[in-house]
Amino acid sequence: MLINSFSPTATLAAASCPRCAHQGLVEVDWETYREAPSHDRHEPKATMDPSIYGQCHACRMVVEWPGYTVP
Repeated sequence: MLINSFSPTATLAAASCPRCAHQGLVEVDWETYREAPSHDRHEPKATMDPSIYGQCHACRMVVEWPGYTVP
């Protein structure tokens, strides 16, 4: 359950891409995440429910937040 004060847009804007480290992911829908090529989809380290999907505009990688970690 997400709390009312949680802002996916703000959270993703502060997150870094796990591939290129570019800061500032943008929220995308499930279809965009699902249709991304497998080489552009970060596999989550954990299953989180609910989660939001984000994309890096620098390298086009999609992520499932908060199921990813930056190395």
